[in-house]
Amino acid sequence: MKSLLLPLLILFFASCGVEQQSKVPSPSATNSESSSSITTITTSVSHPNKQFASQWSVTREILKGGKQEGVELLTLDNGKLKITVIPTRGMGILDVKMDGIRLGWNSPVKEVVHPSHI
Repeated sequence: MKSLLLPLLILFFASCGVEQQSKVPSPSATNSESSSSITTITTSVSHPNKQFASQWSVTREILKGGKQEGVELLTLDNGKLKITVIPTRGMGILDVKMDGIRLGWNSPVKEVVHPSHI
């Protein structure tokens, strides 16, 4: 898992650059209103001594309910490019979005099914 994650993180953060200080508000640590638990792992705000060209964040979400119970999602967002990876499903890429345009295939299955149900 780590061997695949490292090149992905390098590509992700390479597009951030170093120019100006970001002012992104950190989202709440847990979102209890939805069917998932969202935790912010790190953001550009977490590094006050560094300067970044854009705001970025890495969040972890654990899905709840139905066949997606316990599935973990990692979202890498650098302000322009947003990648959602599923470590529970062998580091599969769920989604890639840039400027509101989604790259990917639309599966007829709308949930991210946990491997124990496959």
